[in-house]
Amino acid sequence: MSLLNQGDQIAEFVVADLIKKGTYAESYQVVDKNGAPCFLKLMSLAKMQPNQIDENGNNIEIEVCRGLSHPNLCAYITDGEVILNGQKYVYLVNQFEASATLHDYVASNGAIELDVAKDIICEVLEGLKYLHSQKIPVIHNEITLQNVLINAEGVIKLIDFGNSRFLSQGVARQLMNEDNLFYLAPERLNGVFSVQSDLYSVGVMLYKLIYNQLPYYFDMSLFDAAFQLTALQRVREQPVKLPPVQVAGMDELFAQLLRKALACDPEQRFQSAEEFIQALEGGMASEENEDALTTEESESPELEDEEQRGNGFADIAGMEEVKTLLTKKVINLLKDPEKAQKYKLSIPNGILLYGPPGCGKTIWAQRISEEAGYRYIYVKASDVLRFYMQGQHNVIASLLKQAQKLAPVTICFDELEQLFSNQDTQYTYAIEAGNEFLELLRECASNKIFVVAVTSRPDLLDFTVRKPELLEQMIYIPMPDKDSRRSLFETQLNERPVAQDINLDQLADMTHNYIINDIAFVVNDAALAASETDSEITQSLLEETIKKKKPSMSEDILKAFESYRDMIENKNDNGGNTSNRPHIGFR
Repeated sequence: MSLLNQGDQIAEFVVADLIKKGTYAESYQVVDKNGAPCFLKLMSLAKMQPNQIDENGNNIEIEVCRGLSHPNLCAYITDGEVILNGQKYVYLVNQFEASATLHDYVASNGAIELDVAKDIICEVLEGLKYLHSQKIPVIHNEITLQNVLINAEGVIKLIDFGNSRFLSQGVARQLMNEDNLFYLAPERLNGVFSVQSDLYSVGVMLYKLIYNQLPYYFDMSLFDAAFQLTALQRVREQPVKLPPVQVAGMDELFAQLLRKALACDPEQRFQSAEEFIQALEGGMASEENEDALTTEESESPELEDEEQRGNGFADIAGMEEVKTLLTKKVINLLKDPEKAQKYKLSIPNGILLYGPPGCGKTIWAQRISEEAGYRYIYVKASDVLRFYMQGQHNVIASLLKQAQKLAPVTICFDELEQLFSNQDTQYTYAIEAGNEFLELLRECASNKIFVVAVTSRPDLLDFTVRKPELLEQMIYIPMPDKDSRRSLFETQLNERPVAQDINLDQLADMTHNYIINDIAFVVNDAALAASETDSEITQSLLEETIKKKKPSMSEDILKAFESYRDMIENKNDNGGNTSNRPHIGFR
């Protein structure tokens, strides 16, 4: 039963018909005092998700919509509050459009001709270009066929800003369902949003219009609910495949455009709506050396070692306790194997670095390699798993065989929890890869290969990998301390126009519990504000941004990591029993 009935009145608007009923909102067609049709969205404050309310208690959707005016958006009219049945509601009124959603349009017409699809997408991108170019960019966060209207004249309107956010705001976790899940960019599954995440959703929409199917689609019901997002993330690590369907006007250049739009890495996508529009209008040059998204996969991954670029621990300010621990436990043994043999000390096969995301664990891995005088290789578990998913075997054996040719070498093995999950719903190919990793890890030290495994989810990690002959040492990488934060500000401000009043110590004091990306955001936001008046970046600009920017890591998550660290350091892991481990639930 709906809250309002035909003829009921909200302010000057009279209800004509119920359009849609959702979990926290109901949408109605209403008419104003002049009889003009309008669209009214009535939202229950009690049922809203925390991410829909800003730090001042205001509804973000309403804050975003105020003042927006563009031909590809439904014009904002007004908003307000109302009490119904003893509860408080807010309402948003926009111009009404006699239109169908693109979802209904495709359901009725099937796949859309390529030229028509291009025109539709260009109009969607014009709307996004306007949103993204606001003084504080607006990210829509839910571009789907259901949230785009098309009228009889073919005019396109973006609707439903229920998950939108200003780019300056923190992560945006939203209620996900199978209708919108496949439209979300990979990073959106973790709450991260950007201009590029909106553009990824447009790429999904373009694919859907042309082929009448979603890219990377699979039957989610085949997987337990707890593992569905992981399954989607892993499928997307493969190159996007175009269906074997003849599409008039489709050529390799347009196929390349689709692959670019749907790149897993945000940096490989279109970087702006304008760039995307230009590509659709024929401005995308062919790339002779296509990246991994546009080429066939090789039979096994190839390792490339990186040249020594840094000065080891000297390049990390502060964090002295971690440096001392790593030097005693690892570096001294790797640098002086003769002394280790003299005292009958075993050269370690590897260590595990764990801690909150964004604290530079992979940077520490590279600095460990530099301190030891080893070459350095970076590998993501998800990249390796992709080959096992395709039915290949002995992939890790092949990687370590390649590494032997580069020895002495450090391999940073990121996302280790994907190989050694303690969850019951682990894939067969992950188990195969994990078993192979364990078998070959025992031989690393004898081949002058040192593995630095990395995880931000130690609570998901199976105890098997921590056997003494494998990854005995677990080293906690904490949040950047004051000296590190001071150094991060110094690095980020380097070569930018800064005022003389910059106080790095004060900035470091104000950013307790800030991760690397948080500090980068603070400096970039202040630089953006300074650029508007062509002035220097001042201390006050930086402090103002800090006051608005909350740390990405909540106190609850940090406490969970500290509890886990205490449990490990006290050797109280109950023989690998995971039931008593602190849960670190940020994914």
